[in-house]
Amino acid sequence: MTYKKVAWFLGALILIGGVTFIVMLTKTRNGDQFQIYEDKVYSDSVLTIYSSGKLDLSSVTASFNGKPAVVKSVSFNKMVVAIPDVGDTTIAKTNSVKLVLANSSGNVFEKGLSFVKRIKIDYVSTNQYSNDITINGKYLNDEQLKVYFNDKEAVVISKNSLSIVVKIPDLAKAFLKQEFNLSLLNKDSTVYLKKYSVQNTSVSLIDSAEKASWKSGILSVDGYHFNISNRFDLLWQDAGNDTKGFVRNEDVNMEDGSRYKVLRMHPMWEPQGSISGIFKQIYLPGAKTFKAKVGFLKNAISSDGVSFEVWLHYTFANRAQQTRLVSYHKYSDGKMFDLSSDFPNDIPDDFSVELRVNAGERSEYDWAAWIAPLIITKTLRPQL
Repeated sequence: MTYKKVAWFLGALILIGGVTFIVMLTKTRNGDQFQIYEDKVYSDSVLTIYSSGKLDLSSVTASFNGKPAVVKSVSFNKMVVAIPDVGDTTIAKTNSVKLVLANSSGNVFEKGLSFVKRIKIDYVSTNQYSNDITINGKYLNDEQLKVYFNDKEAVVISKNSLSIVVKIPDLAKAFLKQEFNLSLLNKDSTVYLKKYSVQNTSVSLIDSAEKASWKSGILSVDGYHFNISNRFDLLWQDAGNDTKGFVRNEDVNMEDGSRYKVLRMHPMWEPQGSISGIFKQIYLPGAKTFKAKVGFLKNAISSDGVSFEVWLHYTFANRAQQTRLVSYHKYSDGKMFDLSSDFPNDIPDDFSVELRVNAGERSEYDWAAWIAPLIITKTLRPQL
């Protein structure tokens, strides 16, 4: 080999080595010139990136799982970015995100970071009509996140990353103003707490009695239906001496000496005469109770008394159903009587009520009246 060939060979080696060194140096700088002091990123937080090389960070963009990060501040060698909402990483079972830094030449840095979901509660709403509570926020579908009312885990209706819908607890045995604490626990740590108390919501049947459907007649042998030949539609506030029976709303003196605003219901003046009022449909969720006082007007002469009855009408399995909730036979004895009955658990929240007064063999002086007939349901109200 001549000296000339050796010189060319050595020159080629030096050139190749130099290029390789520059490429390796560039790759080293691109890989090592960024410093991130956290290997984890948190939802709703910021991340600080430092550059130890000569790359100007003000010309660099950052993204997490392909979603651009908002730059909070930037200088030549320091960038502070807000972690964007990267969605639900648990779907892919990774719990990690990929940080990418790029400039006009392309990606200059990539790194996988552990993602820690920081559960956030934005607001909580109570829907009395659907008897549930909705919790809105972020990262709520963590398997370890539990919802409790006091010390009992709530029944979850639906759950996703942005909301949890839970059923309001059974309030049938709860008492007025009893407290219920709604709490969210994550790994036994409380992340949210809201106080509620039990309040009563009532529907007055007297207020809607004018729009009810009023009928009178003679009871058939089944004790509910009227005989076809003796059945009449009644007018609201008709004369108080109509032998067909009548329904009126009046302030009157009652048999106990007190004066009340009452719903007067006089049955037909015949043996086994009856009067019925079916009220318009009501939607009322929750545990329900019927309450009323019943009695006779002052100086009433009811020799064999009357039966005060409450019936519930509803639809079950696409069929009309009726259930007798209350039946109480009362004589005119100078005392009022308090009726109270809880609704059966299988009565739907959409129903109507029927008030009925049934006479015995004598009915012409059955001056019966209902005082404050109410349907009461217990609801949870947030404390201020």
